[in-house]
Amino acid sequence: MKIFLSYASEDRSVAEDVSTSLRNRGYDVFFDRTDLPSADTYEDRIEDAVNNASLFIFLISPRSVAPGKFTLTELNIARKKWPVAKRRVL
Repeated sequence: MKIFLSYASEDRSVAEDVSTSLRNRGYDVFFDRTDLPSADTYEDRIEDAVNNASLFIFLISPRSVAPGKFTLTELNIARKKWPVAKRRVL
C-alpha cells in the first residue's frame, strides 16, 4: 500500500518517526525528505504522489493548518482525489 504523509516542516521529527514506523511494517511511504529528487518540479511531484497513493495521512498540528502552509495544498489535492475521505484520508 502506498501512503502519502503530509506534515508541516516544523513537525519533521514526528513525521520521520511515523514514516519509519510505517515502513518497518512494510508500507510504501512517500516522505518528502527522501522521495523528492531535487531535479523534479516540487508541486508536480507532490500531486503525482498524492494521486498515486492509496492512503493520505495528514499530521494535524497548529503549524500544518496555518494559513499559507503547503500542507493545506496537499490536503486539497487529497480532497479532489477522495471527495469522501472514508478510510482514505486520516
